[in-house]
Amino acid sequence: MTTLKIILASTRPGSIGPALGTWIAQTARRTDSFDRVEVLDLAQINLPFLDEPHHPRLGRYTKPHTFAWSDAISTADALVIVTPEYNSGFPAPLKNAIDFLHAEWKNKALGVKYLMFYARRFPVLAWEKQAAMPAQKVDARPADTMVARTLLRIAGEAKATSGTPSLDLSTPRFKDDIENAMRELSSGLISPEEFTKKVDASAEKASKR
Repeated sequence: MTTLKIILASTRPGSIGPALGTWIAQTARRTDSFDRVEVLDLAQINLPFLDEPHHPRLGRYTKPHTFAWSDAISTADALVIVTPEYNSGFPAPLKNAIDFLHAEWKNKALGVKYLMFYARRFPVLAWEKQAAMPAQKVDARPADTMVARTLLRIAGEAKATSGTPSLDLSTPRFKDDIENAMRELSSGLISPEEFTKKVDASAEKASKR
């Protein structure tokens, strides 16, 4: 028996999520691809903020609402998440619902309705937030501390994991400024606030070239 479950992520009154979820459910039923189609509305399920004493990966649940949520997800063969996009991300109730569980999410076929929109928007967001995700290839120096090495490794991996060509527009000077600012920060020479100002200033300078 194949089961599709549709998670409605918005809990905002007046959301169009239920209408979209109903349309998806009706369309899925017409395909005859699933034996069972069910809508899981987070507004109705009303999970509290994560209140389990044990890490979700252990599966040692103690609350009735967690057992019910675990059963709802574990019995699904495929999931569709219908979610709004708030401030370039998904809403807190969805993140909370995901964090309640661990093993139940594995090996699920997953569809997200706003994925195409976000895929188109991401290169723009990435360029706007260039300072947070620098595109650069960096090598640690012998004198660098472990903290500096870690920061530089994270910066170096950002380009590879983002898959965003627009990040390559960073200028060499911008990359050098980022490296130096990271080294100063990890050496205790500047505060996090000063570090942020330096990165923002460098990003603004680079974007004008």
